[in-house]
Amino acid sequence: MKQIKILCKKLVRVFTTNVGLKLIALVIAILAWLLVMVENDPYVDKTIKNVSVNIINEDYFQQSMKIGSVESGDRVTIVVHGPRSEVSSLNSTDFTVTANFRDLNADTNAVPINVAIAASSQATAANVTIKKQTPSVMKISLEDMVSKKFTINVNTSGEAASGSYVSETIVSPNIITVMGSQADIDQIKKVAVDVNVSGASESFSGDYVPKLYNEYGEIKNTSSYMKIVDSNDAEKEISSAKVDVNVLATKQIFILVSVQGSPATGYECVDEQHLPTEVTIAGAKEDLDDIIALTIPFDISNTNQTVVEQTFNIQDYLNKQYADKDSEGNIIAAKYICIDENQTVSAQATLEKLESRRITVLTSTIDKRNLEEGYSLNFKETTVNVMVYAIKDVIDTIKASDLNLYVDADGLGEGSYEMTIKCDPAIDLTMNEVTIEAVIN
Repeated sequence: MKQIKILCKKLVRVFTTNVGLKLIALVIAILAWLLVMVENDPYVDKTIKNVSVNIINEDYFQQSMKIGSVESGDRVTIVVHGPRSEVSSLNSTDFTVTANFRDLNADTNAVPINVAIAASSQATAANVTIKKQTPSVMKISLEDMVSKKFTINVNTSGEAASGSYVSETIVSPNIITVMGSQADIDQIKKVAVDVNVSGASESFSGDYVPKLYNEYGEIKNTSSYMKIVDSNDAEKEISSAKVDVNVLATKQIFILVSVQGSPATGYECVDEQHLPTEVTIAGAKEDLDDIIALTIPFDISNTNQTVVEQTFNIQDYLNKQYADKDSEGNIIAAKYICIDENQTVSAQATLEKLESRRITVLTSTIDKRNLEEGYSLNFKETTVNVMVYAIKDVIDTIKASDLNLYVDADGLGEGSYEMTIKCDPAIDLTMNEVTIEAVIN
């Protein structure tokens, strides 16, 4: 214990004796250390070029329907000063460089550029100082924001599954508004969404990003202030559009052409041909079970040509015969869609000019049909001449009895009448219209 007390007294004597000299020695030691440090890690300047300026509140001017475009000052050159050990490794990522559009000087159209050492940098603000920055302001120009409405188109790619067909795409919203500078809006030719239908066998829906297109293709680099908004609410930005894709089943059906009507007197249809004879249609699976063929009427009434040709639109006849219609006959929705490469049918009817022959018939051989019981019908003439038409091989063989002539007295009472003689032939022929005077008693 005694030794410890002696030791403490000696230590006190060391620190309390010649205190002034000891302080001077401490200062000299610190200065010597600083000198050594400066010589080993001197302070230097470093220039860092092409540092991007981040814009804060870029949409600030849009509140007043203006657009701020940067004319100059989007990049700066920074000169820093500090210990070589800290300065030498600095690059653009060690700095936060910003321009706040809210700080615009309306007189000069300039925004101050603020440069600071980033929080993530290994450099310390105590050691490293920003000596200079060029430029110190960002120059901007203001122009009016304009808007234009566009219809959203749907670009489909890929092929649906075998036996399936993409019949319709419905996009919602189908009209949007694009806002931006006049130059930006003027280059837009269309707005579209891309939908891949590869392998689709059922209808489906999805959300897709609207893309802007100019005459060369998609506009990849759009201005940051351009935006797509709801056509009815400019505050509601549109980031996607819903697309409903309607996928139908397919089926191959026959095409039939039915020749209708009577050609002109003295002509007969001897042949009909048409192409195609089969086409592919699309529709709901349950509806396709109800159709095997489509029959198209081919009217040759009063035709006096040897060849008659006509083209028919297949979809028109699918709609006429099968589409859902309202009370006034207007088409509500098509039940079937012709998806064949052939959208029309070409039909050709061949007519033959017939030989003619005059035949004299005894009126007593004319049948009197539907005559009321108790009445008699008498013709004023005993004979009547009729003109018949048939092909050359048949015309010379026709007898009066082959014509089976008759008159129809249905609903006729007592009196005099001019009645039409009708023909119910046993062979292939036609007869011109003939009338005869008759009296019913």
